Amino acid sequence: MPGGEIWESGFWMNDTGVTNESTANAQAEIVGAELNASDSSGALRIWLANLTGTGVTFEYVKCYAYTGGSTAAFIGTYTLPTPREGGATGGRMPNQVAAVVSLRTGFSGRRNRGRMYLPLNEVALGADGNIDSGLVDTVLTAWATAFTDLNAGDAGKVVVVSQVGDSFKPVTSVVMDSRPDIIRKRANKQTIDHVGTQAVTP
Repeated sequence: MPGGEIWESGFWMNDTGVTNESTANAQAEIVGAELNASDSSGALRIWLANLTGTGVTFEYVKCYAYTGGSTAAFIGTYTLPTPREGGATGGRMPNQVAAVVSLRTGFSGRRNRGRMYLPLNEVALGADGNIDSGLVDTVLTAWATAFTDLNAGDAGKVVVVSQVGDSFKPVTSVVMDSRPDIIRKRANKQTIDHVGTQAVTP
């Protein structure tokens, strides 16, 4: 992100067949190719083109494979040959501004829902401070298509995991509203260009 800040987001998958570092790398590549696809399933490509501007890039995917416990047994990485950069125009916003894609399973309770916070640093908000409904529908459709495509392949199924309840449920829908959110930690690595100080006479 602008100023050197780094963003990340993620989701869980089950039945991936990942058993070692090599298959974890392969899984990361499958997911990366899907999210960067040139068709209507390229969810992150479409997100960046519509909701982020220059200086925001999608560069790599990491796959953390858990076989039990809280530590990943294997970690795979796929780096895009060319980073995908944001292309939206219309109003620069701080790095901390995000939009949320909620993952729903059809079951009630917080343990059965997931959330993905994604960058929202370049978009013209309406007079009411909301994202245009057409943009919301465009990017949300891309996420639904990407998850559907992943589920249809051999890479596993997109799920919501409850580490407290030690269970997982398949994602059956994605939800996004038009109100921007804030992630305060997205400012902790950003380079500060200027600090002003002025004396005050007691």
